[in-house]
Amino acid sequence: MTCEEKWYLAIRRDPVAMFGMTVITVVTIMAIFAPLLTSYDPLATDLSIRLQGPSWEHPMGTDDLGRDLLSRIMYGAKYTLSIAAVVVMVSAIVGTALGLLSGYIGGKVDLALMRVVDVMLAFPSIILALVISGLLGSGFVNLLIALSLTQWPTYTRLVRGNTLSLKEREYVEAARALRAPRRWIIRRHILPNTLSPLLVVMTMDVAHTIIFAAALSFLGLGVQSPTPEWGSILRSGMPYLTTAPHIALFAGLMITLTVLGINLVGSWAQRRYDPKGHELAEVMA
Repeated sequence: MTCEEKWYLAIRRDPVAMFGMTVITVVTIMAIFAPLLTSYDPLATDLSIRLQGPSWEHPMGTDDLGRDLLSRIMYGAKYTLSIAAVVVMVSAIVGTALGLLSGYIGGKVDLALMRVVDVMLAFPSIILALVISGLLGSGFVNLLIALSLTQWPTYTRLVRGNTLSLKEREYVEAARALRAPRRWIIRRHILPNTLSPLLVVMTMDVAHTIIFAAALSFLGLGVQSPTPEWGSILRSGMPYLTTAPHIALFAGLMITLTVLGINLVGSWAQRRYDPKGHELAEVMA
């Protein structure tokens, strides 16, 4: 039995985690196959049917410009998941590299990096993202930059703590005694033993990034209309809460369900791969 098969069988035994995985799968299918699942152009306007409620022709209704809301939600999944995936990957790569460097080398390098991390973690990530987005301006690329710049310290602190512990293990001491290159020790002994808690944090961070990206777009500092990103769709529906509540309702529901599904899978992964939660207790505090 392969590792993937064991993982799938393990998650099937947990109904809550399986529900989360189902939600993630559905949203991912929407993001990838949106052009095949809907015949409507998410940018095509028709003012003659603006603000219509759900119907057979438009299952989620239409928005203030007569655009089909279901197609915009489906296409929006691509933007939302792309933002989360890019931000988490960039943050994890940068944070992991700096955490390995700080924890293994120590000394002035560790001191300098940790002071930077401490300062950045002293502020809520969403506040820093708001400030950076305000300086850079709105837009898809600027949103990626703003979120990536605020997320990497979490990974640095996690990896640095694990590295400090792992570099004192006997097998690492033996490798150093044999004069193994520092890069080889990190790649062979330190990094592999850091991956489990790192992957759990990455899973949780996807949910946080979706919320932050939607919040910035909602405030007008992220992805702008007419791009069908969930946060911008939610923003466009706010003026019509009393006359056409379905716009904000469906956009908010998709954000909530997606974040819930990711968090359920992340909680399952934490219980399975880090049952005592030692590594995550510090970084998620």
